[in-house]
Amino acid sequence: MKSKRVFAAIFAAATVILIACCCAFAVDPDASIKDITKPYACVYECKSATLDGEDLLTDYEYVRVTLAPNGELIVNCKKRDGGVREMRGNYTFDKKTRELKADMGILGAVYSHKTVIEGGKFVINMPIMAKQLTMIFESM
Repeated sequence: MKSKRVFAAIFAAATVILIACCCAFAVDPDASIKDITKPYACVYECKSATLDGEDLLTDYEYVRVTLAPNGELIVNCKKRDGGVREMRGNYTFDKKTRELKADMGILGAVYSHKTVIEGGKFVINMPIMAKQLTMIFESM
């Protein structure tokens, strides 16, 4: 049971980091200045999450990552049994390369991940406990 909690914490953190790193955006012609200057700052929902091919989203109603305009990253997860979890971290975004770098503390360690945002989507691919984690996020 303890290993499931550790995995759930790592999974949630990895989800946040990945989402933050992979966002892509499009600008509406009627957008506000905020939308134009930081269009990547929005909510991203996990559409697919697998660990060595096993679907990880079956137990979750949603997994969402919010990139706040102030550089704060917020990961929200809601399990189908009603359990809710929120984790916070920080991110930076390079407008020229569209690279997102996210940092999040989990169980006393800080994890960092970089990714590129394209078309409002990003993919996180990383090894977790000798298994391949793949997560796909889309802006809401």
